[in-house]
Amino acid sequence: MKIASRRDRERRARRSSILNAADAVFNSKGFDQATMDDIAAEAELSKGTLYLYFKSKDDLFTALSSRMMHEVVVDYEALAEGRPTGIEAIRAMLVRHAEFITEHPQHFRVVIGRLASGNMFDTDVPSFAEHQALIRRIMGSFVTAIERGRRDGTIRRGLDPVQTSTQLWGAFIGTMIIRINSDEVVRRMPEHVNFDNFVDGFIDIVCGGLQPAIGGP
Repeated sequence: MKIASRRDRERRARRSSILNAADAVFNSKGFDQATMDDIAAEAELSKGTLYLYFKSKDDLFTALSSRMMHEVVVDYEALAEGRPTGIEAIRAMLVRHAEFITEHPQHFRVVIGRLASGNMFDTDVPSFAEHQALIRRIMGSFVTAIERGRRDGTIRRGLDPVQTSTQLWGAFIGTMIIRINSDEVVRRMPEHVNFDNFVDGFIDIVCGGLQPAIGGP
């Protein structure tokens, strides 16, 4: 039993080390330019050993994204249920989302670049089921908050919770792309933009748009 336990610990440690190596390679080269050879070299492993742990780049990328999502999924669920009203829960989750992206800007760039490429993702990799389950939990937190808001009167009743959650995600991703690349945006724009309150201002706009009109349902 002790030998098996030690082997499990060693395997988990090796897997974590490989994910750290993949994170470094993806961040420096981007997903498309990174290779399994690069990741094996970064992890100081043979390519054969790497394939014992991960089937492909997609498998590695999905597992890495899942590890990142584990950091915040419990926070989202707690905020969705724990704030006094639905609209306050939405605001708190968007703030937490912004903090997370700000803490991991390069990973965010890689993830969005992978999505924007339009290349089909391999859903048959071993790590995909966990990845999808985590996304479902995160989106479910926003759906829960919107449903709460419709019941407590802080969010318009006519909104579809699933569609609205997806629209929030898309709009927020765009805002955060601009924010974390603000130096480049400033170089291109002819007018001054105050990036100090850029994200907070966007959250204010979103929450205002979700709330019922004054005197309305």
